[in-house]
Amino acid sequence: MKSLKALYLKCRQQLIIGLSIALIAVAVTNIYFVLEVRVTSNDECLWIPKKITKDSTAIFFDIVKIDGVTWEAGIRNGDQLIAINGETLHSTLQAQLILNKVASGDYADYVVMKDGKVFETKVRVKKLIQYGNLANSLSALFWMLIGFIVLTAKPDGRIQKLFYAIGAFAVLASMNVLIPQSFEFFGFVRENPLLTLIINILWISGLSFLPFIFLYFIWNFPQPFKFAQKKWLKRLMFIAPAIIAVVSIVNMNQAVNYPRVNLSAFLINLYFLLGLLIITNLASFIFLIIQYRKLRTKQQKKPILLILFAFAFGIAVSIYAATIAPAIADSIFNSPEYFAPILLVALVPLIFAYAVFKYQLMDVSVVVKNTVIYGVATLTIAAIYFVVIYILGQSISKAIGTENQGIIAGILFIIFAIIFQSTKDRFQDFLTRKFYPEQFAHQKVLINLSNELATVVGLENILEMMNKTFVNALKIN
Repeated sequence: MKSLKALYLKCRQQLIIGLSIALIAVAVTNIYFVLEVRVTSNDECLWIPKKITKDSTAIFFDIVKIDGVTWEAGIRNGDQLIAINGETLHSTLQAQLILNKVASGDYADYVVMKDGKVFETKVRVKKLIQYGNLANSLSALFWMLIGFIVLTAKPDGRIQKLFYAIGAFAVLASMNVLIPQSFEFFGFVRENPLLTLIINILWISGLSFLPFIFLYFIWNFPQPFKFAQKKWLKRLMFIAPAIIAVVSIVNMNQAVNYPRVNLSAFLINLYFLLGLLIITNLASFIFLIIQYRKLRTKQQKKPILLILFAFAFGIAVSIYAATIAPAIADSIFNSPEYFAPILLVALVPLIFAYAVFKYQLMDVSVVVKNTVIYGVATLTIAAIYFVVIYILGQSISKAIGTENQGIIAGILFIIFAIIFQSTKDRFQDFLTRKFYPEQFAHQKVLINLSNELATVVGLENILEMMNKTFVNALKIN
């Protein structure tokens, strides 16, 4: 156990960076899927299926948006949709699958019957983005980025670990966008059973752990409640979501196991997880109010008040999107703008981050400042270095005027890179010495040790030099 712990401590920074890069990549992929892959074609109306006979269904237009793309094509409420792009239609599912293949801004060929007369028309296709999924994916990315900075500032801090876990599980909880959520779902499951299983495990795990981790974080931030320090409660806050995750993974994967599909069982389990998330969010808000009232000075209360405002704002926007928007919009296809304000939920982690950095919460202010400035300065030097040697290489190769300018430019690029490498290294050392003086001093001592060891003969002399370096210079006991 001790050796494993020592190995973990030795590789901790690399593990944090590697895991963070993987999670950020997943978060960015989620956003891409929402914006590009999981969009639905929209012709700004509703299709209403009506059974004509036992084996046939007719599709009729309803709630055609005035001055919308279908309206502009001459189609009105009550007209019948017969075919799209040359394919005769038998169901709205078939119609939607055909329309989804049409790119945004392109036209689809509709065959329509109006008052017993058949005519052809072109309808410009729009794409409908699921704003709720986009809001969740953006929020998860922001929580993850902030969590990485916070954990980097203090890798041993319990609060910092909890905050990082919020970002990690938020990313996993938004992975549902990687699987189609509509009529294409079962086809995707049949064709990609292993991929579906992996995504479902990660997604359900995120949904199960996120509410418990967030609530436990609030119980410990900015000051821990006494009851939150009890060992049995600490264990429960991790054992309970683990049990819920295992049960939900088994139930929900069995529910969609083709061909024995039990959609109602799947939805019941999903609604349970979403309900748990809503309840714990409300509970977290109440406990945060209690935390605010416990603080004595205005300076302590300022950042928590800002976080409370962000929390209340997020809850208000979510309530609007769930209740008010559907009431005032005749259809999401006709009025997606009414549902767009849910994107403002993504501001919550940003406001939270502002409060953390502005008021120096969770020991991040100095680390963030140094990291950002050091990173920008380092990138600037690297950019200037490569631009200068590239321009010099291109200029000289053009002046030579040979037919193989590309080869000459490449050779000159390498020559100038070698010549100016020492200059770049000196600037890099200056930045490291400026922002991280202790690390820079230690690095110089170790470099000197490595240079001198090559000339030392005898074990006693080597041990004496090691002792001098590590004990006297580096102060390692």
